[in-house]
Amino acid sequence: MKGRYIDMGRLRKTLFAAIALTMAMSTAAYADDAPKVIYDPSVSGVTDSSNSGSQSERGFIDEAGLQLINDAQARQTAADSMDALMKMNMNMDMDFSDDTTGQTQNLAIGMNIDMAMKMKNITSPENMQYIIDMNMTMPGLTDEALNMRMFYANNWLYSDTAGQKTKQYIDPAIYTGVELSDSMKQILTSSTYDTNFFKTLTVTSHNTDNAEGNTVLAYTMDGNEIMDYVNQLYEAMGMNLSDLGLSMSISDVTGEITVNSAGYITRDTLNMNINMGGSSLGLDNMGVTVTADVTYNNPGAPVNFDLPSTEGYQEIVGGTDTALDSTLALQ
Repeated sequence: MKGRYIDMGRLRKTLFAAIALTMAMSTAAYADDAPKVIYDPSVSGVTDSSNSGSQSERGFIDEAGLQLINDAQARQTAADSMDALMKMNMNMDMDFSDDTTGQTQNLAIGMNIDMAMKMKNITSPENMQYIIDMNMTMPGLTDEALNMRMFYANNWLYSDTAGQKTKQYIDPAIYTGVELSDSMKQILTSSTYDTNFFKTLTVTSHNTDNAEGNTVLAYTMDGNEIMDYVNQLYEAMGMNLSDLGLSMSISDVTGEITVNSAGYITRDTLNMNINMGGSSLGLDNMGVTVTADVTYNNPGAPVNFDLPSTEGYQEIVGGTDTALDSTLALQ
């Protein structure tokens, strides 16, 4: 970063906001227990009047495809284990104001993330275990790759980031509390969508069109309604965008969902654009383009793995900011 006068403290907070959002949208989102089916009046002659005043204008919704997704999500949220691979690409174009000169600087950063996640005993939080391996490169910011491994067992979250080993106690009430258990399970298990976000849903490949018996569905989700969800997500973490000095908007999100012959989601792709700004951070504007591709290996089948040794991990006390400083301390 020689020759560029960018405040790394401000940049880290900005990256955290972008990463938190994109990770949430590409791995999991809250799903209603009984999602409201949205019908296209031009096709079925039926409208969902329960909250029509808050719904954006909808296009064609394939009713059979919507039911297929709902059923698949129900199977995955009931699963006791998960084995998933995610590839994410995020391109950020940022304009910063220099407090000293008053001039605007531009910084373009690419972020590529490869992540492998395995989980088991999800339905028994006291025995739940998971391991996540992540490789992240950030062209334009650093030439070095960041390798990170996190794993969870016995109420402890362990993190090995570029050889820096830390551990943090996680209150088991987060996973076992009556009010939080269902939501935490949905967040930690599978790709689930609140189908109220769908503006369009079409089947691009029927199970009879391929030897695998897969059904591929293309979707468009409403960006404004997703933004409302994102604000709720931050609030659930005890945060809000204003605390980060940020404003944010999201375009409509597009992607595809693949459901196999057994009724499980095996692949989930996502494309979206985000615009962010924050004068308190010196961030005039940031445009973010995100693509994500999640593959679920053998969904519905048991997942077995061994956890690494817990020797040599130092306990830390602190929340997101502490972990963020460790993770993004790039030279």
